[in-house]
Amino acid sequence: MSFLKRCTLFLLCVFLVAAVYTDLTKGSLPTAPENNETNTNYTAKQLKVQQGETFLSIIEKINPTLTQVSVDNFVTDFQVLNADADPFHLQVDRYYYFPVYE
Repeated sequence: MSFLKRCTLFLLCVFLVAAVYTDLTKGSLPTAPENNETNTNYTAKQLKVQQGETFLSIIEKINPTLTQVSVDNFVTDFQVLNADADPFHLQVDRYYYFPVYE
């Protein structure tokens, strides 16, 4: 094999190893950026839970234009306002404080 072919083969192997290493460590698919910012600009609103309402349905009803706060932030803010309540097991006819975002 000539010198030029060996160098080309060597460079191809180096690029292949580098590509595999990059793919395994960083990934090759684009991912959405993580937005860990929490929105602390909210007020509390006391509401009585009616039959058939869920935590998320109430949050959507009192925050109709809100799309940039994650469900995790909703849950965290709810738990701050209601320390002893589980947002996924709300009791009917009981009052809870819900975050209303600005």
